[in-house]
Amino acid sequence: MKKLVYTVYVHLNQDTGEVAYASCKCKAGKGGRCKHVVALMFQIIEHVQLELKEIPDDLTCTQLLQQWHVPRNDELNEPILYEDVIFERASYTKDISGKKRKNLKTCDSVINPASQYLQKVTSEKI
Repeated sequence: MKKLVYTVYVHLNQDTGEVAYASCKCKAGKGGRCKHVVALMFQIIEHVQLELKEIPDDLTCTQLLQQWHVPRNDELNEPILYEDVIFERASYTKDISGKKRKNLKTCDSVINPASQYLQKVTSEKI
């Protein structure tokens, strides 16, 4: 992915909020109708809706304090046994355009290996 920086200009009418002038330094931006101008407009709308007074800093995960000690919000409220875990095999088919699409059907052919082992061990003990 190219990391090019384009200078985008958007002048808004203070009374109506309409775009008075827009341009960008990219090849398609001469008339002010490129994706960079649109992205800037969406960003302005988001800032107005969130009532932000200044542009917030986008912090990366390496700029934040570590979060290892913070528990995740898991759906499970209590632990379960490994042999009770249900394993599903992913199944993909191609649609008309040739793209892979995941089937929503559960495949019953995959069995938890721990439950197979436990069944074998318990049957040998009996």
